[in-house]
Amino acid sequence: MQWNIYDPEEFYDELFLAKGQPRPSADPLIKWMQGLRPDELQRHRETAQIALLKLGVTFNVYSDNQGIERVFPFDIIPRIVSTQEWAGLEKGLKQRIAALNLFLAD
Repeated sequence: MQWNIYDPEEFYDELFLAKGQPRPSADPLIKWMQGLRPDELQRHRETAQIALLKLGVTFNVYSDNQGIERVFPFDIIPRIVSTQEWAGLEKGLKQRIAALNLFLAD
């Protein structure tokens, strides 16, 4: 895969800062993915789908006449959260949990 030509432009991207420039926390993942052929990434995705189906990580759409179990949607490419990013997220999550608990107690 040619990640060096990918350009997130002005949009936020979890993996890249700018054109062909991975975020430091995502660099090992990008290097690993650069060595994969597109069909290999698809094979990994299919293997994960089968594993999740066997583990029962599924849901049913009851309005669907076929009644087929569906695997919860997921992305085979993980979201990398650096320590610094997580510190900010953690503070916000704790604040929201505290606010929700106060709301529920009211």
